[in-house]
Amino acid sequence: MKNKFLFVNLFFIICITSFAQRPATKAEKDEDARVIKILSQAIPYEVYGADDPTERSFGSSDLSGISGFYNATNFATRDVFEHQYTINYQFTKPPKELEEKIKIAQANNDMDYLMNVTTCDVEVYVNSSFAMPYSLSPLKKINLPYCNNVYRDAKNSKATFLFFGNNWVVKPTSFDGEDNNNKPEKRFSLSTKLNTHVGTDIQGIVVYLKGHADIADLIMKQIDWQKINSLLGIGKVKDDETITTELKKYFVEKSVKPIVGNNTLSFIYTDKDGKAKQFIINSSKHDLTNCAVLRNRNENPKIMEVATMEFRIKDDKDANKLFTIALPIIRTTGVATATYQTDYDYKIMWRGNTDANHSFNATSIEIKLTKWAAVGDFLEGTFSGTATINDHNDGSTEKPSYIITNGKFRVRRIPDQLRMTGL
Repeated sequence: MKNKFLFVNLFFIICITSFAQRPATKAEKDEDARVIKILSQAIPYEVYGADDPTERSFGSSDLSGISGFYNATNFATRDVFEHQYTINYQFTKPPKELEEKIKIAQANNDMDYLMNVTTCDVEVYVNSSFAMPYSLSPLKKINLPYCNNVYRDAKNSKATFLFFGNNWVVKPTSFDGEDNNNKPEKRFSLSTKLNTHVGTDIQGIVVYLKGHADIADLIMKQIDWQKINSLLGIGKVKDDETITTELKKYFVEKSVKPIVGNNTLSFIYTDKDGKAKQFIINSSKHDLTNCAVLRNRNENPKIMEVATMEFRIKDDKDANKLFTIALPIIRTTGVATATYQTDYDYKIMWRGNTDANHSFNATSIEIKLTKWAAVGDFLEGTFSGTATINDHNDGSTEKPSYIITNGKFRVRRIPDQLRMTGL
């Protein structure tokens, strides 16, 4: 029990969540791919140089790169970019260097050792702040020629941590806990902090090897630590990709005297048998439920990076009949395609209710904004494509599909919502 390294909340990655996420820019995707590529080159895919790499006679690995540095309020001009990389090694044959130790462990029935030298995870966290797992033995600093900030649990059981960069504050800590029998036990961990600044520059890297020290040391000998160190201090996204354009900066447009007229939306939907029906909504109201409104989702009202133009209509005669369209088109006409996936990120949307029990969802609806207008005037557009109808009383997963044609909307614009409020 005392030699066992316990993992609780392995890594708590601090991330900013928001109501809606924006897609990564091409420059951001390219930057993440660049970092992941260097990490994958630095950490060996095949270990111990098997004669025939396809056999992987000494081990095999599974790797993946994960990016997690963007959301609706998070972009290069203000926030730190994070990158993550993992690789797992499974050993079907013991490395030659460990054969004698493995024989001794087998003779002593040391299952803990045998288990922890047959697998090893290498996890890399770039620019991430996190909470460390705890051990039942102290985490002590060790000296390595390629990293001057390395910690390992004193009994060499399951974990090695390497910190790269000069912005780390790392301190061993201890605290009281209880074991599975409610008896007191001392637990040990690390207090870590990465003092970062905003932007894409790489300020800190953690390499975490989750495996017995014997197997971790063998893997570390094959890692190209110079490549990992080379990532520090660089990582700038091109300015032309991240600078907010004039189109997406907020400025006041001169409103016009409200034009008289109703908000309308209509289309024809045809089922697989060719039977066509017409759907019409008509509303004389002009409020938050019946409007075209420019809605900003950024806490800074002057930045329109994630703003949308939303169209909302509720029928005057039947309150159960309503529709919502959302477009990322700001102060211009254009085209966007709504799908089931985009429908739920709130940036591109086409959905509504036919009645209290049925609702439309886009499969692929092309939406064209054909007229831009100031507050008080009507915005206009068309749409067509395919959609499904959900029956709220039907538990089946199969949803009828329809062809949508002759879609059009005309909705009066109300004053902008500079913050994410209301509906």
